[in-house]
Amino acid sequence: MTDILDLTDATWPAAARHEAGAFVVREGLGGGQRVSSATVRAAWAETDIDRAEACQAALGQVPLFLIRPDEEPLDRALAARGYAVKDPVHAY
Repeated sequence: MTDILDLTDATWPAAARHEAGAFVVREGLGGGQRVSSATVRAAWAETDIDRAEACQAALGQVPLFLIRPDEEPLDRALAARGYAVKDPVHAY
């Protein structure tokens, strides 16, 4: 089965992608939330979240992370920083 994020990245890509520690930060240029979000691509640490936030700020984007179902530890770490769920998506 194809990962839904891979499919949407292929059919509606971000304007650019930037590596920020363990994260990929998408540069959306107003194209929507998913194309302006950060996703984890490797084992991460708190400093990687800092790097992703800094990258998004440098791009003039509001910090936004896309969390996959198996990423509960990241979800908790972001919640501890004051992040809240925004527009949850359930794909079947």
